[in-house]
Amino acid sequence: MMDLKYFCHTNSFKSMLIDTEKYRELYKTSEGQLAILCAVIFTVMILFLNQNISDLEMTDVLKSIFSTLISGMMGLLGFLVTGLAMMASIITKNAVRNIDTQGKSKSLAGILFSFYFEGAVVGFNIITMTFFYMLLSFSEDLSSIVLFFSTLAISYTFNFAVLYAVSLLGSCINFFFVNIYYDKNSKEF
Repeated sequence: MMDLKYFCHTNSFKSMLIDTEKYRELYKTSEGQLAILCAVIFTVMILFLNQNISDLEMTDVLKSIFSTLISGMMGLLGFLVTGLAMMASIITKNAVRNIDTQGKSKSLAGILFSFYFEGAVVGFNIITMTFFYMLLSFSEDLSSIVLFFSTLAISYTFNFAVLYAVSLLGSCINFFFVNIYYDKNSKEF
């Protein structure tokens, strides 16, 4: 059984990812599915643009996009750290105890792990965009296959990160009410 004691001892990213099954949110949630759709549309647009401008112009366009998006992702990372700090400070010991007593620690861990998971997606996105930015600085000639897969992966993770961050706002609101509910004396349930 996944109780509070279990999560205190098993808190690596990999184990939390498996225990909370957050990886499914990459493709089963509306955020994941919309991110896939947006990634396909954006990739088609980039490939079309690549056919109509020179390699040098395409490199400049991509470097400009990556430069802007990397800065935005850094800001999103700050938002996540702040959100997690707020979530962790909002919940009371009494609420945690009541949640654990009712066997709902996995749900609590899942809510808090959402921020860690989102941070990993954002971190992956920053590293990937930085890598391709540097790759573009060394070579102006990208093959269409590399352009296709890099654009698809980067645009998917970017769109997912933004959409998932918006959904985390709703989780914060729900978490506030869950805390109030479970902070009551357990006899009031």
